[in-house]
Amino acid sequence: MHITKNLKTIPFDKLYEIYEEAATSAVEGARLAAEARYADRVRYIESTYGGTEEAPSEVSFADRVQREVVDEVYIRRKYGQKAITDVWMPRYGLNTLLMPVMPQIIAHLGSKCINFAEITTPEGKIDPKAALDRLFDFSSIWDRGLYLFLMLDSRGSYVKSQYKEGAQYCALVPLILYAVKLHYKVPYSRWDRSALGWVVNKSLCDAMLWEGPEFSADELIDARTYGLTIRTGAKVGELRNPVTTYKLWSTRGKCLEGAPELVAVMLTQIWCAHPKNRHHYMVLDPKSWDTMPPPLVTADVFSDEPVYKSATSTYNPAEDLPW
Repeated sequence: MHITKNLKTIPFDKLYEIYEEAATSAVEGARLAAEARYADRVRYIESTYGGTEEAPSEVSFADRVQREVVDEVYIRRKYGQKAITDVWMPRYGLNTLLMPVMPQIIAHLGSKCINFAEITTPEGKIDPKAALDRLFDFSSIWDRGLYLFLMLDSRGSYVKSQYKEGAQYCALVPLILYAVKLHYKVPYSRWDRSALGWVVNKSLCDAMLWEGPEFSADELIDARTYGLTIRTGAKVGELRNPVTTYKLWSTRGKCLEGAPELVAVMLTQIWCAHPKNRHHYMVLDPKSWDTMPPPLVTADVFSDEPVYKSATSTYNPAEDLPW
């Protein structure tokens, strides 16, 4: 297989096969483990019953043990995505080849002919699952693999320096929505929130759907300072650089405690969301997906905010894939 920086040579068909094998194996293993734990609990009750009761029970011991619910959607995604980064990328030497084809992927999605009137809900929102049928041919395992790649949470596995040259495809950019916004001028706010998980990877989707309270600038600055403060080692008490630090290292006791990690990045304006790094195709406000918020810390030295262009111009838990 001759793989180059041409999109069509990237083996997304092999990605799909590797993902499916890993995801299916993980689910089967989880089912067997849960069944074994269930059987162990039943046997334990049976073994202890004779020492506490004189007469045999008229109730099945198995009825006394609640079966464990296996979250198959979570397991499939976790181990399928792990296989993408740990197996597919190194097997085909793709870690450095994927970034150069990202503009081609975005242009490929943008080349689809979409009649948005046909995929708009009565409320005027774009139906994410209907949009997928226009953007991908799911009868093709190559397209299935491309879709799984675009839904990968681990952007850092192929996008290097997400706050610099990789900012166009960083963790705050919903890649499928970005392609549609870039080529069709459709704002992110047009997409139906209730099915957003079909078109946005989970870590970013969780941030975009976060419904926490509004915080004052002082609360956010306090949380930012606390989360960037080094607490051990020779540099204890010093602040990590908000331009390059990819997360708050702690939010305990602060306003963002319990919020998704990317929400903290957005609201405290660190890393990719820092005014020196951000651009208009990132989601920078979980309550307003197309908004460029004012700088939180005006003392920061800002550079011009770039607007990137293409190089060529509620989720249903019973289902986990759109085909």
